[in-house]
Amino acid sequence: SASDLSAAAQHRARPQSSTPRVVAACPATSGAAREQPDNPGVHSNMGLVLQGLGRLPEARMRFERALELAPDFLDARCNLGNVLGELGEPARAAECYQEVLEVSPDDAQVLDNFGCSAKRSWARR
Repeated sequence: SASDLSAAAQHRARPQSSTPRVVAACPATSGAAREQPDNPGVHSNMGLVLQGLGRLPEARMRFERALELAPDFLDARCNLGNVLGELGEPARAAECYQEVLEVSPDDAQVLDNFGCSAKRSWARR
């Protein structure tokens, strides 16, 4: 269920952990991804770790894989939007945020991420 997926992901990205903590999480998360290749929460968590390490194309692939496995996984969709925004793809990021907001219109974190992504987009012009 969607709530199970949400619990599995633990949180939405804009990684706030320090780099050493992110690096420390990498081996455990990689092992889980190998052991549970069809678990969307594991892929999403790996995406968070990779995003925290600045490995954005790899993070994108993990979030996309999580969504292939569970298209209604809102946290993974929001996280994909965050990565797309960081990769300079604001239109695609906006699509992700809008899809989440269709289901959860009052989600403050998504609204904040959407605004931050738009601000980055304007700053690049």
